[in-house]
Amino acid sequence: ICLGGQPAFALPVYEVRSPWELPLYLGLGVLASLVSLTYTQLNQLARRCFQGQIPGLGWLDAVPKPVKPIMGGACVGLVALHWPQIMGIGYETIQAMLQDVEFSLSLLVILLVLKLVITAISLGSGLVGGVFAPAMFLGASLGAAYGKVLGLLPALSVYIAAPPAYAMVGMAAV
Repeated sequence: ICLGGQPAFALPVYEVRSPWELPLYLGLGVLASLVSLTYTQLNQLARRCFQGQIPGLGWLDAVPKPVKPIMGGACVGLVALHWPQIMGIGYETIQAMLQDVEFSLSLLVILLVLKLVITAISLGSGLVGGVFAPAMFLGASLGAAYGKVLGLLPALSVYIAAPPAYAMVGMAAV
Protein backbone atom coordinates (compact mmCIF):
# COMPACT_ATOMS: atom_id res chain seq x y z
CA ILE A 1 0.00 0.00 0.00
CA CYS A 2 2.77 2.41 0.94
CA LEU A 3 4.91 1.70 -2.12
CA GLY A 4 2.09 2.02 -4.65
CA GLY A 5 0.82 -0.27 -7.37
CA GLN A 6 3.87 -0.17 -9.64
CA PRO A 7 6.56 -2.87 -9.63
CA ALA A 8 9.24 -2.46 -6.98
CA PHE A 9 12.00 -2.42 -9.59
CA ALA A 10 12.23 -1.16 -13.16
CA LEU A 11 14.13 -3.82 -15.04
CA PRO A 12 15.84 -3.16 -18.36
CA VAL A 13 15.88 -5.89 -20.98
CA TYR A 14 18.68 -8.36 -20.42
CA GLU A 15 19.87 -10.83 -22.99
CA VAL A 16 21.77 -14.08 -22.92
CA ARG A 17 24.60 -13.39 -25.34
CA SER A 18 25.76 -16.96 -25.80
CA PRO A 19 24.75 -20.47 -24.72
CA TRP A 20 28.21 -20.66 -23.13
CA GLU A 21 27.00 -18.15 -20.58
CA LEU A 22 24.36 -20.45 -19.08
CA PRO A 23 26.83 -22.63 -17.09
CA LEU A 24 28.18 -19.45 -15.49
CA TYR A 25 24.79 -18.97 -13.86
CA LEU A 26 25.30 -22.34 -12.13
CA GLY A 27 28.35 -20.86 -10.39
CA LEU A 28 26.23 -17.93 -9.27
CA GLY A 29 23.63 -20.38 -7.97
CA VAL A 30 26.22 -22.18 -5.86
CA LEU A 31 27.47 -18.88 -4.43
CA ALA A 32 23.89 -17.76 -3.78
CA SER A 33 23.21 -20.93 -1.82
CA LEU A 34 26.30 -20.26 0.32
CA VAL A 35 25.16 -16.68 0.95
CA SER A 36 21.67 -17.93 1.85
CA LEU A 37 23.03 -20.47 4.31
CA THR A 38 25.36 -17.89 5.83
CA TYR A 39 22.45 -15.45 6.09
CA THR A 40 20.22 -17.84 8.03
CA GLN A 41 23.07 -19.06 10.24
CA LEU A 42 24.19 -15.51 11.10
CA ASN A 43 20.62 -14.51 11.96
CA GLN A 44 20.33 -17.46 14.33
CA LEU A 45 23.77 -16.80 15.82
CA ALA A 46 22.96 -13.14 16.47
CA ARG A 47 19.70 -14.10 18.16
CA ARG A 48 21.58 -16.52 20.43
CA CYS A 49 24.23 -13.85 21.12
CA PHE A 50 21.67 -11.33 22.32
CA GLN A 51 20.04 -14.05 24.44
CA GLY A 52 23.40 -14.67 26.13
CA GLN A 53 23.67 -18.24 24.84
CA ILE A 54 27.11 -17.85 23.26
CA PRO A 55 30.16 -18.40 25.48
CA GLY A 56 31.72 -15.06 26.40
CA LEU A 57 28.53 -13.17 25.66
CA GLY A 58 26.47 -14.43 28.58
CA TRP A 59 26.41 -10.91 29.98
CA LEU A 60 23.99 -9.93 27.17
CA ASP A 61 21.30 -11.99 28.88
CA ALA A 62 21.45 -9.57 31.83
CA VAL A 63 20.89 -6.53 29.57
CA PRO A 64 17.28 -5.35 29.88
CA LYS A 65 15.18 -6.36 26.89
CA PRO A 66 14.34 -2.75 25.88
CA VAL A 67 18.07 -1.87 25.75
CA LYS A 68 19.00 -4.61 23.27
CA PRO A 69 17.35 -2.93 20.25
CA ILE A 70 19.13 0.29 21.21
CA MET A 71 22.43 -1.60 21.09
CA GLY A 72 21.52 -3.11 17.71
CA GLY A 73 20.40 0.26 16.36
CA ALA A 74 23.65 1.87 17.52
CA CYS A 75 25.63 -0.77 15.61
CA VAL A 76 23.55 -0.23 12.49
CA GLY A 77 23.87 3.55 12.80
CA LEU A 78 27.63 3.48 13.24
CA VAL A 79 28.11 1.34 10.14
CA ALA A 80 25.59 3.43 8.17
CA LEU A 81 27.63 6.56 8.80
CA HIS A 82 30.17 5.23 6.32
CA TRP A 83 27.98 2.92 4.19
CA PRO A 84 24.44 4.37 4.12
CA GLN A 85 23.42 1.84 1.45
CA ILE A 86 22.94 -0.81 4.15
CA MET A 87 20.07 1.11 5.75
CA GLY A 88 16.46 0.06 5.47
CA ILE A 89 15.06 -2.20 2.81
CA GLY A 90 17.67 -1.08 0.28
CA TYR A 91 15.39 -0.83 -2.75
CA GLU A 92 17.22 2.25 -4.03
CA THR A 93 20.56 0.47 -3.95
CA ILE A 94 19.10 -2.66 -5.53
CA GLN A 95 17.54 -0.53 -8.27
CA ALA A 96 20.92 1.11 -8.89
CA MET A 97 22.57 -2.31 -9.20
CA LEU A 98 19.89 -3.44 -11.65
CA GLN A 99 20.29 -0.28 -13.73
CA ASP A 100 24.08 -0.69 -14.02
CA VAL A 101 24.98 2.30 -11.89
CA GLU A 102 28.72 2.03 -11.42
CA PHE A 103 29.62 0.17 -8.22
CA SER A 104 33.18 -0.95 -7.71
CA LEU A 105 33.78 -4.63 -7.10
CA SER A 106 35.18 -3.87 -3.65
CA LEU A 107 32.12 -1.79 -2.71
CA LEU A 108 29.78 -4.59 -3.79
CA VAL A 109 31.66 -7.13 -1.66
CA ILE A 110 31.75 -4.74 1.32
CA LEU A 111 28.01 -4.09 1.02
CA LEU A 112 27.33 -7.82 0.80
CA VAL A 113 29.30 -8.61 3.95
CA LEU A 114 28.02 -5.60 5.88
CA LYS A 115 24.37 -6.27 5.00
CA LEU A 116 24.82 -9.87 6.16
CA VAL A 117 26.25 -8.83 9.51
CA ILE A 118 24.13 -5.74 10.14
CA THR A 119 20.87 -7.52 9.31
CA ALA A 120 21.79 -10.29 11.75
CA ILE A 121 22.64 -7.77 14.49
CA SER A 122 19.46 -5.86 13.80
CA LEU A 123 17.20 -8.91 13.96
CA GLY A 124 19.11 -10.53 16.81
CA SER A 125 18.84 -7.43 18.96
CA GLY A 126 15.08 -7.31 18.54
CA LEU A 127 14.77 -4.45 16.08
CA VAL A 128 11.74 -4.69 13.85
CA GLY A 129 12.63 -5.77 10.35
CA GLY A 130 12.19 -8.45 7.78
CA VAL A 131 14.40 -10.95 6.07
CA PHE A 132 13.03 -10.83 2.51
CA ALA A 133 14.24 -7.39 1.38
CA PRO A 134 17.72 -7.88 2.88
CA ALA A 135 17.92 -11.23 1.06
CA MET A 136 17.17 -9.46 -2.23
CA PHE A 137 19.88 -6.90 -1.41
CA LEU A 138 22.36 -9.69 -0.69
CA GLY A 139 21.52 -11.46 -3.93
CA ALA A 140 21.75 -8.32 -6.03
CA SER A 141 25.12 -7.35 -4.59
CA LEU A 142 26.42 -10.92 -4.95
CA GLY A 143 25.20 -11.15 -8.55
CA ALA A 144 26.58 -7.75 -9.52
CA ALA A 145 29.96 -8.63 -8.00
CA TYR A 146 29.93 -12.01 -9.77
CA GLY A 147 29.12 -10.31 -13.07
CA LYS A 148 31.95 -7.83 -12.55
CA VAL A 149 34.44 -10.64 -11.84
CA LEU A 150 33.33 -12.48 -14.99
CA GLY A 151 33.69 -9.24 -16.97
CA LEU A 152 37.32 -9.00 -15.88
CA LEU A 153 38.12 -12.23 -17.72
CA PRO A 154 39.07 -11.14 -21.25
CA ALA A 155 38.05 -14.42 -22.88
CA LEU A 156 34.52 -14.18 -21.47
CA SER A 157 33.71 -10.48 -21.59
CA VAL A 158 32.32 -10.64 -25.15
CA TYR A 159 30.06 -13.61 -24.42
CA ILE A 160 28.43 -12.61 -21.15
CA ALA A 161 25.70 -10.23 -20.11
CA ALA A 162 26.34 -7.09 -18.10
CA PRO A 163 26.56 -7.29 -14.28
CA PRO A 164 22.91 -6.16 -13.79
CA ALA A 165 21.70 -9.40 -15.41
CA TYR A 166 23.68 -11.35 -12.83
CA ALA A 167 22.39 -9.03 -10.10
CA MET A 168 18.80 -9.90 -11.06
CA VAL A 169 19.50 -13.64 -11.11
CA GLY A 170 21.44 -13.42 -7.83
CA MET A 171 18.57 -11.52 -6.24
CA ALA A 172 16.15 -14.26 -7.22
CA ALA A 173 18.55 -17.03 -6.17
CA VAL A 174 19.25 -15.77 -2.65
